[in-house]
Amino acid sequence: MDLFSDDVRRNPYPVYDQMRNDSPVFHLPPFDLWMIFDFEGVKRALLDHGAFSSDLSHSPGNGNPGEWFIFFDPPRHTKLRV
Repeated sequence: MDLFSDDVRRNPYPVYDQMRNDSPVFHLPPFDLWMIFDFEGVKRALLDHGAFSSDLSHSPGNGNPGEWFIFFDPPRHTKLRV
């Protein structure tokens, strides 16, 4: 499954539903990326910046999806949202 494909980027919701049903926490090994799909887990990840990060720039994996807003951490993310 290519989570960064154009089709998934255009309509990610069927993939999100599948992943939420399969496991509320999903590991994507090429990026050493963990994705959280349950409400309480997402809430904790969004509020605990010391334990969780969206920044993939230091990932040891096979590259990085680029400068996507979703992969920015505060304060950079916060500045762009205001």
